[in-house]
Formats: sequence, C-alpha cells, structure tokens
Amino acid sequence: MIKVHPNLYIGTIHEIGGIDFAQWRLVNVAKTYHLTLHRWNKPIKTHPCYVLCEEYPHLLSMNWVDGPAHYYDYEGKGVERIKKLLEFIHTNIPTYNILVTCDQALSRSPSVALLYLAKYVRVIRNTTYAAARYEFTRLYSRYQPSGIADFLTAHWDEI
Repeated sequence: MIKVHPNLYIGTIHEIGGIDFAQWRLVNVAKTYHLTLHRWNKPIKTHPCYVLCEEYPHLLSMNWVDGPAHYYDYEGKGVERIKKLLEFIHTNIPTYNILVTCDQALSRSPSVALLYLAKYVRVIRNTTYAAARYEFTRLYSRYQPSGIADFLTAHWDEI
C-alpha cells in the first residue's frame, strides 16, 4: 500500500484483509474483490449491486474490469458512478484512512486516487486528464492506466 496524500492510500486487493474498518474505509474498483464480497462465482446482472455496491458504511465496491473505455460507462452511468466513489472518499477522509484497491494497483485504483487529488483537493492540475496524469506519475510512479485513461480523457470535464 502506498500513501499518495494524507489519509489516502492505493493498494492491491491482497491488502484488504489487513485493514481495520474502525480506522479505515475501502474503495474497491475491481471485479475480483466485488465477486468475493458477494460470494458470487460470476456477477449477477440482475442484482442491484451488479456494478456498484453501496450497502456497507465502511466500503464502496465497483465491479470494474480493466479493459476498454466503454467498460467504465456501463449503462451510460460511468461519470455518475465515479462521482459516487469520489464523494465517498471526500466524506470519509477527514476521519478515516482510505484504501483504494484494484487487483494490481496499476490502473483502476490509482486512477480514482488521481481523480480525487485533481478534482477535490487540487494538489495536481485539473485542466485535463493528460496534465493530471503527468503530475500524478510523480506521486505514484507505478501508474499504468489502460482503457480507463481513454474514458477519463473523454469525460474529464464531466467528472
């Protein structure tokens, strides 16, 4: 787990088991943990938590697969869902440490942290995704976004 701002950490799904929810809040953006959370072998498309699980006060889980840009805009609600992730972080960060996870902490979870740093606390540029990405890589050199980069480029001004 790597700290990128006070109370904001990026990590892999393997680090989830080590956190104490009395002191931490979790934002997961990977299908792998989302399936585990619901005890599903595969996602159930008709379940209300198929894409976004907001059932728990200590975590928010997104069923994201690291792939092309359209994966992040399922049902045309990509921007809305990203805003929920960011608001969850913003609401909880004054009181709790926030761990943002995906499988390898290379693309999805650092992208969420980048968005928070650009859009909420403005410690990195908010002008374009490219500008924010450039500055963010100085904080988090492991950042290797895939299709989410295309989604964020296309929707930067909406987020």
